[in-house]
Amino acid sequence: MRIITPKIENYFASVFARVSEAVDVPFVKVSGEWQPKQSCCHANADYWATLHPNVRTVRGWFLNGPNEMGGCLFIAHSVLDKDGNLFDITPPAPNPPMKFLRHKGSKEAFDAIQPEFSSADYPFILEMDNQPVEDEEIEDY
Repeated sequence: MRIITPKIENYFASVFARVSEAVDVPFVKVSGEWQPKQSCCHANADYWATLHPNVRTVRGWFLNGPNEMGGCLFIAHSVLDKDGNLFDITPPAPNPPMKFLRHKGSKEAFDAIQPEFSSADYPFILEMDNQPVEDEEIEDY
């Protein structure tokens, strides 16, 4: 079970507050011996940036939403920036294109959040454990 600390809550609240800044990022198919792999966006972008010094990696979030309840699904993603123009070399999944929202902060801060929160529905819904409850515990409510 993930633990949603005040720091994580504040981070995603600030991301959620900026959903209007999300942009479309075009997919660009790369050619050559090396090919980016689907679902490996961070490694793909980092590797491409090492091969092309005029390109830099941009961490951020694909977003799906807002939904009917007003929330959004955020999915960690990395794209590339060349001369202020964003593009994505990771082959897209077979779902509708999503808008991209830049992470504000360091790559290290994003990478620290991303393993546990590679995707997150915000506002957070309480995650319940699935432990059985004894009848007498229910009566106390």
